[in-house]
Amino acid sequence: MMAYWITIIPYILISMVSTTGVVTGIPTDVRIRAIKNVGTGQCIYPESDGDEAPIVLGPCQLDLTHLWNIISFGDNIYQLQSAYSQYCIWVHESVGDIAIQESCYPGNPRSNSEFRTSSSLPSVTNLRSHLHFTDQDKCLDGRGHPTYATLQTCNQNSVSQQWMIGLDI
Repeated sequence: MMAYWITIIPYILISMVSTTGVVTGIPTDVRIRAIKNVGTGQCIYPESDGDEAPIVLGPCQLDLTHLWNIISFGDNIYQLQSAYSQYCIWVHESVGDIAIQESCYPGNPRSNSEFRTSSSLPSVTNLRSHLHFTDQDKCLDGRGHPTYATLQTCNQNSVSQQWMIGLDI
C-alpha cells in the first residue's frame, strides 16, 4: 500500500503527495515536486523560511521543506516556489553567486526567479537562468559550493547541472 499525506499549498490548493513524489489533484500549471541534483544525488531546499535564505543541497526528504511548486509560464519557462516558505529560487547575474529565495513576482519584469529547462517537465534537465526574460549562459549548479546551489556557466554535459524534476527520487 502506498503512503500519502496531505499538502496545502498557496491559492488554497489541496493535493495528495505520494512517497514517490508524484502529486495528483492539482492543475497542470502548478506541480509540487522534489528537485534532485543528478551529480550529487542530493535535493535542494531553502536553508530557512526567511527572505534571502540560501538554497542548500542535502539528503532528499519528501516533506514540505523539500518540495517545490513548479509554476509553468509555457515554452519550458518555470518558477520554482518553495512549498515551505512560498519564496522562489532567485539568482543574480554572476558566475559563482549562491542561489537564494525571494518573492516570486509572477508576471513582473524582475525575472530573477525564472528558469528555462532543456525539456518539458517531468524530466532530467538543466535549469538555465532566464534573467530579464532572456536566456542566459548560466545554469543552476549543484557543485559550485560544498553546500549551496550556485550559478555557473552552462555546460549541458555536466551532471552537476542536471536536475531530476518530477521523477521518482
